[in-house]
Amino acid sequence: MHVQLIGCDEDQATAASNVTGIDACGASNPPDDDQPPEDEPPPPPEPDPTPIIIPFPYIDPSGTVLARSGHGALVPLPGAKVTLQRGHGRRGPFRPVRGRSTVMSPANRRNPDRTSVLGAFGWDVLPGYYRVAASHPGCKPAKGKTALSSVLRVPPPALGLRLVLVCPHLRRAATHTTLHVTRHGKRQLVLLAQVRGRHPAGVVSFLLGRRALAVVPLDPRNGRATLTLRGTRTKGYIARYGGDGRNATSVGRLGAT
Repeated sequence: MHVQLIGCDEDQATAASNVTGIDACGASNPPDDDQPPEDEPPPPPEPDPTPIIIPFPYIDPSGTVLARSGHGALVPLPGAKVTLQRGHGRRGPFRPVRGRSTVMSPANRRNPDRTSVLGAFGWDVLPGYYRVAASHPGCKPAKGKTALSSVLRVPPPALGLRLVLVCPHLRRAATHTTLHVTRHGKRQLVLLAQVRGRHPAGVVSFLLGRRALAVVPLDPRNGRATLTLRGTRTKGYIARYGGDGRNATSVGRLGAT
């Protein structure tokens, strides 16, 4: 808006100045305060929105194969054959997933697979409907010919599956557990549990009195389990071997050294 008074009458100019805030004698309104100067740089562009992180698409079915052995104990079953099956829907039909299929994550594309020394198995898979079958020579499920999990809809993750086989031929062999300690420096101890039996597998639980310290898998090559800890006490330690389908439980104790 431009204001200019013809003849520039002083009284009128004063009145106009009181209303508009400008010198009305031939002057014009200055630029509005909210308009940026012509030489002002343009505002910076809006930053890109925060990227959306897509979660890793593979989610596991995992669990343990257990054996009801000839002595009645329910123990982890190493070396059991486990097969991942996939179906077109909840009612199937279910067929084994082809080995090396990209349905399974690169971390494990073996199918069928074998359980670990702790009887554990697991895959990471793409969403879908799955079952897991388990078998072992000389073993059978309580019903049917193959131990089968329930139908699993993934996601959500299917964790803690338990497949049980009846293995009457697995009977306990005599085992013997010893426990030794080695001191390294002033405050570091190494506990070594040695389990002697018929190719023992499973885990050793280390305790101090009644207090649990750790559960360590037994090395199947030499029947040993080790635990490194800090401390100066050298008595009261216990190594408890949990047994497996072939070997009985046994305990090693460490007195004063």
